[in-house]
Amino acid sequence: MSEQISPYIQKIKDWKTQDIIDNYLKALQVYKFFQQEFQNGRLQSFKDLRKICDLLWNAKEGNYLIFRRMTNPQKRKFEDAPKIIPNDDEIAFMNNVGLLFHKSLVARELKYILEYYDTDSVVYQETKTELTRILKQVQTLFKQGIDILLKILKYQNDNIPLLTYLLENQNSIENAMGTELQVVLENMLGKDNIDQAYFKVGKFYFESGWHKQAKSMLNKVLKINPQHQLAQEVLARFPETAG
Repeated sequence: MSEQISPYIQKIKDWKTQDIIDNYLKALQVYKFFQQEFQNGRLQSFKDLRKICDLLWNAKEGNYLIFRRMTNPQKRKFEDAPKIIPNDDEIAFMNNVGLLFHKSLVARELKYILEYYDTDSVVYQETKTELTRILKQVQTLFKQGIDILLKILKYQNDNIPLLTYLLENQNSIENAMGTELQVVLENMLGKDNIDQAYFKVGKFYFESGWHKQAKSMLNKVLKINPQHQLAQEVLARFPETAG
């Protein structure tokens, strides 16, 4: 089997990884809202579950774009394609996304059925009971998925698009993952290297000509670590007219 990774995959893998995680966390946020409303006796529209399915579909297909599919799990054999061979954590995440997608499809169809039966009918009550069971399974899978995702982040400490996404969307990230951004960054970079997340993004912004955003990130570096020499050097290179 060829071990070569295509130049296209190498070029897009960081951006695609960020996109996969974005779709996954957005699906989780929509699910949390739907589940909360469902538990409070308010049945949200079929569209909410369809949105979850669409987001998970995007995440699932994104995984298959950059990673090789496993053709024989028992013998750990993968398709012969110029893609990345996933490690154990990445395989676990791919499986989690796939299971979530299919469970969400079932939930979507059950919700569709509920919209066409009277609330006092036997079919309605049986369908609602089954939907409740499936939603609990989805909740468990999302919880497992977040645990896996925190492990995967350890391999993404140089993924600038992902770091940028995390730093620029702190509130939504924390709400979806149920943990502080600090914990997420510690999984990526280690407890003593949080300043590096802000520095890498600040340097990326500076080199891209986004000076306002760069200054904001680099100043956060110095707030965490006033002795960060590289951040000081980059700030010293700013044009006098930069905001």
